[in-house]
Order: sequence, then C-alpha cells, then structure tokens
Amino acid sequence: MSDYTDYSYDTDTTTIDTSFDTYEVTTVHDPYTEAPAFEPGFDVVETDSYTYDSTDWGVVADASEAYMEDYNTLSDTSWDLYQAGVDAYLAGDEMAAYDLNSMSIEMDGYADQAWDDSNSVWESNEWTTVSTYDTADAGSWDTGSFDTSSYDAGSWDTGSFDTSSSFDTSSSFDTSYDTSSDLSDY
Repeated sequence: MSDYTDYSYDTDTTTIDTSFDTYEVTTVHDPYTEAPAFEPGFDVVETDSYTYDSTDWGVVADASEAYMEDYNTLSDTSWDLYQAGVDAYLAGDEMAAYDLNSMSIEMDGYADQAWDDSNSVWESNEWTTVSTYDTADAGSWDTGSFDTSSYDAGSWDTGSFDTSSSFDTSSSFDTSYDTSSDLSDY
C-alpha cells in the first residue's frame, strides 16, 4: 500500500492484561510472521495460545475503493492524453503528439499499478496472537538438581530425651473458689 498512509496497519503491538499471577498477552503482527516472545523479566509458563486473522475488512474495503478511484482517474487521464496526441498528430504537430502519447503511456502505467494495489489490499494484512501465561511456581522447579546427600538425618540422638512422666499432674493447685463474697463491698 504505497501512497495511502491512512490505511496502514499497526503491527508488532503488544498489550498485557495482568490480574493475579496470570498474564494475557495480545500481539498484533504481519501475516506469516511469528509473534514476538513474551519476556516479562521473571519466569512464566505459557498455558494457552491462539492466532486469528484480525484484519479490519472495512478499512481494507475503503483502501481498495480509494485505489479503484485512482485507477479510474488515471485511466481517464491516459485516454484523454492519447486522444489529444492523435488530434495533435492530425493537426501536423508531431512533437506534441509524441509528448502527449508518452504521457498517456506513463498514466496508463500508474493506472495499472492502482488496479493491482486495489486487488492486493484484500490479502490478509493483520494477525493477532493471544497467549496466556502463569508465573512459574515452585511446582515447576526442577528439584532433581538439589544435592541432598550432605544432610545426615540419622545423626540425631533421640535417646537423650526423657519422655517418662516427670511432670507432676497431681492436683497441687488450689482449685477452691470463695463464692461467699459479699456484693455489698462493691
């Protein structure tokens, strides 16, 4: 799409929706290109991903129509220049006829390009990839890399603890209450 910047597409944009520890990343990119990798600066695990054609066909139709209008204008101009060249030739002005014919051929080339552009905008122009990530938790760590051979759990001497009943659980506490208090003292 050469001259119509109004109909360009925003590519390689990424939006991130963060809630709790789940991240949804939406990336808009050109067709047949890979979506950029999500690198938040901490470990994440991709849980889901899908891609769909997100081309705005209304914008494509507008761009195609604009190119077709250019084609019609350029084609009409080419025909008018050709007719003017024929008239100049019949009037005996060969130099003007040559110049007008050259301009007619040039306008016809521009018209052909506008025709091609009008058709090419209908090719898919935009893809969106939506990927969901979760933060990597301890469950995803590789615990096989920890060396636990230096810990000797059998070296504790549990025989030195006296587990016999050395506590006096007899009723040595005075549990009698004086319920004869006079409320008039208050």
